[in-house]
Amino acid sequence: MTPKEVATSRSFPLFFLLWLGASHALTMYEHQRSLLGQILISLVFLAQFLILSALVKTGRDADSPPITGSDVRDPRGETIFLLAVYLLAMGIELTLFKPWFLMKRRFELITAFWVFYVAVPAIFFRLRGYRLSDLGITRAGLVRSLGNAVLAALVVLPFLVSSSSSSTYFLGGKLTAGQLFAGTGAGLVYGFLMAGFFEEFFFRALLQSRLACLAKSETDGMLISSVLFGLYHLPSRIIQTNGDWGHAFALTLSAQMIISPIYGLLWARSRNLALPVFVHSFMDGMSGFASIGKAVGIIHE
Repeated sequence: MTPKEVATSRSFPLFFLLWLGASHALTMYEHQRSLLGQILISLVFLAQFLILSALVKTGRDADSPPITGSDVRDPRGETIFLLAVYLLAMGIELTLFKPWFLMKRRFELITAFWVFYVAVPAIFFRLRGYRLSDLGITRAGLVRSLGNAVLAALVVLPFLVSSSSSSTYFLGGKLTAGQLFAGTGAGLVYGFLMAGFFEEFFFRALLQSRLACLAKSETDGMLISSVLFGLYHLPSRIIQTNGDWGHAFALTLSAQMIISPIYGLLWARSRNLALPVFVHSFMDGMSGFASIGKAVGIIHE
């Protein structure tokens, strides 16, 4: 997968128009935002995508099929199953789990997400004869993936630090090296548990791989799964916006959707979940570095 292949794929025009329409709509709901500001943010993510595309190498033949026969056995049937789980989970999240969101009962919510997006699919694929290595959980290429993960973390770190309240602690000299190290570790664990693993397992290792096989295109699989990844955040955004579906759609398709191709690229290049999971966990953890650090007692005010 190369940037040129992404830009010339069949799904890219739809992806771009969805993002552009959602970004414009978001400025109507949130007047402090501007379309120019949304474009600048997207250019940052584009720059990260291009840099990672140049730096993250796997040694795989670019002309080889994106999905081998041993990776996906029944792309259509398995995709239908995954989409059914996806829709069921979102429906339950929007109805039965709504009180948990409002009361901020995160343990119950995250447990439910692990059940829907890890346990249920894992049981399904295990019963169909899949091994963990078929689903991206493997030691093959692990050292290379972890090396690329550290490299990718360094690429995204400047934006994460400068665009969040974490900048006060990273750049202000308020914390010791030990506190920064401990806070980063806590952020990684938090990011892993709260989203990093179960989202990458479901949306990249399972769904993106099967969509790529159906579309016969790695880039189309990545872009379609990115749209679904953005919409996966819809229930929580509907609740947060007090039931305003238009505002919720604008948020998910202008924000979460535009981040997803970075994770999709890392999965496509590695076929090892360690790489996208680490980067996803790192991005979530560093974005919330300040609040996580305060919660675990590393940061005192």
